[in-house]
Amino acid sequence: MTLLLSVAIFPIINQSVSPSTILASCAGFLLITAPNRTWLVVSKDFHATVSLLLTVWNADTGALIAGRVGTLAQTNLPRPLWLQTISPAKSVEGLIGGLLGGSLTYWSLPWFWSMIHYYKLAPNQETVSIVDSLSSNQRFCIGILLSIAAVLGDLWESSLKRAFQVKDSGKLLPGHGGVLDRFDSSLLAVVLYQYLGQTVP
Repeated sequence: MTLLLSVAIFPIINQSVSPSTILASCAGFLLITAPNRTWLVVSKDFHATVSLLLTVWNADTGALIAGRVGTLAQTNLPRPLWLQTISPAKSVEGLIGGLLGGSLTYWSLPWFWSMIHYYKLAPNQETVSIVDSLSSNQRFCIGILLSIAAVLGDLWESSLKRAFQVKDSGKLLPGHGGVLDRFDSSLLAVVLYQYLGQTVP
């Protein structure tokens, strides 16, 4: 909280930036710190970590493939104004593909883990993961929720870059938009995943 107040108050004292930039700075601070704290908890569960990453990454992949197919097929589904403003390159086809990619991935995780453990490609874990205790319908619904969180995380990061008028979040990974661009989809999803793990029976 002290760091967050410092991020907000220092520019005000300095009178160097606008209120909108201060808000964007605070949003960026929360976007990094809150999810990373949650990751420290989730990362203790190997199944949960891999399951979440597969879900959000396949949501990204589904969005990319559906967006490309939509462009080639010239489907041209109307895009809402907020989507055009935050990220002009994103399409409704991509959003639909992302939801399908993530939800189908999470739905199919029991079969994935069965194959992994059958061929002894990963260590067995004694604790029961949230995936193991869910029905097919629950897995599909949670997959949709995680996919929505992945899309929102990506859009949140895109809106911050637009607010600061930068194309990439960093230069550590040339051609990939920075490290944050590789993990932005998981930032909100991991918080939701941790919450669901505590509340879903």
